[in-house]
Amino acid sequence: MSEQLLHRDALGDLSDIELVEVIDDGRDTVVRYAFKLNGVPGESHFRVTHDGMRLGLFNTWRFTVSPVSVLEVTPKNDARFSANGIRLSSTGPDAAGTWQVLSPGVVTLEHRTAYLTSDTVDVRVTEPGTLVPVAVEVRASDRFVAEVQSEVDSYLEKCAEQTVLFPTGCPFGYTVSNRVEGTPAWSISEFPVVTIVPGDEPGEWLVPNAAGTARIEVRVRSLFDGSVSTIDEAVDFSLLWSITIQSDDSVHIDPD
Repeated sequence: MSEQLLHRDALGDLSDIELVEVIDDGRDTVVRYAFKLNGVPGESHFRVTHDGMRLGLFNTWRFTVSPVSVLEVTPKNDARFSANGIRLSSTGPDAAGTWQVLSPGVVTLEHRTAYLTSDTVDVRVTEPGTLVPVAVEVRASDRFVAEVQSEVDSYLEKCAEQTVLFPTGCPFGYTVSNRVEGTPAWSISEFPVVTIVPGDEPGEWLVPNAAGTARIEVRVRSLFDGSVSTIDEAVDFSLLWSITIQSDDSVHIDPD
């Protein structure tokens, strides 16, 4: 269990501390107190027991329940996250890790990397000796989506430059039963709108079944009567891309 968060910064802004009551329950002394944590009122308690005298004048006390709690963080879709600005990592995406934190305290969790982001999660830890589970939902950032959208558009435009019925390595094509006269001309009439979702493997992201429309114009000669006509038709297509984010935040795209 990591001790990386056992420092003053993990406490947050603790103010207006006020003793509420002291109770002897027959086993321990329960010290209950009120406070404000980042401006929000709260209440907690410590369990302590008498531990002798110091210099014959001062009572000494020790905790019977540790003031340290455990924060269990599950980062979804990527192992990395930050806690109060400290960069941390679990053993893998969707794998829970545990960190000791002081109570009362507040821990701000988030993910900010080149292509991924998350909502900010503020976790209040107010009860000593407790386990506090929390998840950080990592998703594709706007920058990631915009860059992949640009890659998709460029890829399709290059596909449309190929003057063949079935552009090589492209998601669309057209079959004719007559003889082709001249060269086919492709254009993209509707580019797919990219969304990016987590894949099944760690570090993998997918552009799932993004639908678009191409258009083909080509002159053909009938094998039946020799007449010449022009085909001008829309061709629907979809694409699925697999995207892997490397450890150095570089991106590898694999058009399926």
